[in-house]
Amino acid sequence: SGLAVVLIATFLCLLGDRPSSARADGPVTSALVRTGRWITDARGRVVVLHGVNIVKKWAPYSPSRFGAQDAAFLANEGFTAARIGFIWAGTEPQPGVYHDAYVHEIADFNDLLGRYGIRTLIDFHQDGWGPSAGYGDGAPAWASLGITTDQDFEDFWDNAKAANGVGIQAAFVDMWRHVVPILDASPGARNILGFDPFNEPYPGSGYPYPCADFSPCPAFEEGALATFYRQVVAAIRST
Repeated sequence: SGLAVVLIATFLCLLGDRPSSARADGPVTSALVRTGRWITDARGRVVVLHGVNIVKKWAPYSPSRFGAQDAAFLANEGFTAARIGFIWAGTEPQPGVYHDAYVHEIADFNDLLGRYGIRTLIDFHQDGWGPSAGYGDGAPAWASLGITTDQDFEDFWDNAKAANGVGIQAAFVDMWRHVVPILDASPGARNILGFDPFNEPYPGSGYPYPCADFSPCPAFEEGALATFYRQVVAAIRST
């Protein structure tokens, strides 16, 4: 949903006018690379991906009922990509305490899909902010400092401190820094085509009309959001 859909749609539009396209043939064994403005495979072919979303949004947050038969079904239907993801509450249930068994479950899920030629976009997913605001999924209770979703997002962009004294946005960036090496060390690391830092980043309560959750907000997009993305990118590359 949200940002990931826009990114994938834009990606397909950019690649759609190329005469050559590629779909995965059997297990993924090589990483995709950037060739100028295109993404290409090991044979130099421009890659156009046919994707599906697979994210478990409630505890224990792992798609444990999805198995080899399901992966084979998707591959037989022509799917070559899937957005799979982590839930913050499942990854960092307490401040600075990571549930690595869960991280490895998602890494194993990527490995499974890769064996059937389905590449993955790794997403840190949320709908709304989290259950503390009465609905949604994503953020743990310890990182939910407001009463409403918009207040929670404003606290996130302001890097307000959790009970342990660490800013919640800084904690989120550190979580990316913790997760990526585990993914890199997994057998299916080459299967990962990219990272989606945050599913639906809303501007929060700190921006005046016409800024809203589903409306353009240049001040936010060019300010707090851009700063956050630079921090996540730097954290990932630092690993």
